Amino acid sequence: GPARGRALASDRKRYAPSLVSPDQGRRGRPGKGGSGGAAGPVVTARRALLAFGVLFAALFAIVAIAVGIGDPSIPSGDAILVENAPGDTGNVSVADVEHAIEIAAAGQGSKKAPKPGDPKYEETKEEAEKQLLEAVWIQGVAAEWGIEVTDQEIAKELKKVKKESFKSEAEFEKFLKESHYTPADVNERVKIQILSQKLQEQLQEKAPKPSQGEIEDYYEAAKATQFTQKPSRDVRVILNKDEKKAEDAFAALSKDNSAKNWSKVAKKYSEDPATKTTGGLRKAVQEGTLEEPLDGKVFAAPEGRIEEPVKVSSGYYVFEVVSSTPESVQELKTVESQIEATLTQQLEQEYFTS
Repeated sequence: GPARGRALASDRKRYAPSLVSPDQGRRGRPGKGGSGGAAGPVVTARRALLAFGVLFAALFAIVAIAVGIGDPSIPSGDAILVENAPGDTGNVSVADVEHAIEIAAAGQGSKKAPKPGDPKYEETKEEAEKQLLEAVWIQGVAAEWGIEVTDQEIAKELKKVKKESFKSEAEFEKFLKESHYTPADVNERVKIQILSQKLQEQLQEKAPKPSQGEIEDYYEAAKATQFTQKPSRDVRVILNKDEKKAEDAFAALSKDNSAKNWSKVAKKYSEDPATKTTGGLRKAVQEGTLEEPLDGKVFAAPEGRIEEPVKVSSGYYVFEVVSSTPESVQELKTVESQIEATLTQQLEQEYFTS
């Protein structure tokens, strides 16, 4: 597969990027593997046609392809040469770049591509180049792994995409016009998508699987933070900045702490907008989430007792613990499949990177 991109022809330096870092999950190259940019005017559902190996591409963050400038080996008419790419996929012509810029501009919502000198030109050109090189790269990896795509597979997948994403052939043709895609571009986009899917499948087969020991080690390391549910309590509260009003609320609730009276007293005295109209009820309050000293007092108080006003920065809290839920830890057997999936993805990424 392509190891690096090289030189732009000296008379085409306006196309030269200094570093190209393909963004995962985007678009390929027209005529030789898709092109950059999605069609802004079309609905989101139709982006299914433009998906660029999302599952496959999610396994890595950035792949940088260094591009030199002015190499004399660049063929006439080409803008970029990617060495060791299969067939002629590594020869990116000036026409390819210009067409990719049109598509990238359409994806940004512009009806026309910006011209050199326009502030948006360099940004759009760089986006187009990223997608062109990304497509070459995908095809290079596929060639290394012995993955191919037949015309029949492309036709079948395109038929499926059109059926799922467009109501009619006329709607599909409108999409092509608005996005600046040609039928050849679409076929190549579908080809890249299929290659990406097959690469993903092979990657899952080639990458090592996590051992039981690795799963258990992950569980022990993450148990306290990821698989432990802190203690929580359902609490009724009344907040008021005025200490006297908080004391009045405490007195009223001490005589009658029924839900009905809590609702009445909260409406009269509470300044907490979140609980003023719910009888002061706050559900599943976790330990450590309240301001001190309120947090410590809430988790030390018995259930069903009205507690005297507690001063915090926002005022005075009167509260009652309604119910308590103790700390709970998920057992390994209940989260084993979740951990295995996480470790599998990590190992796939490490294998692919290596």
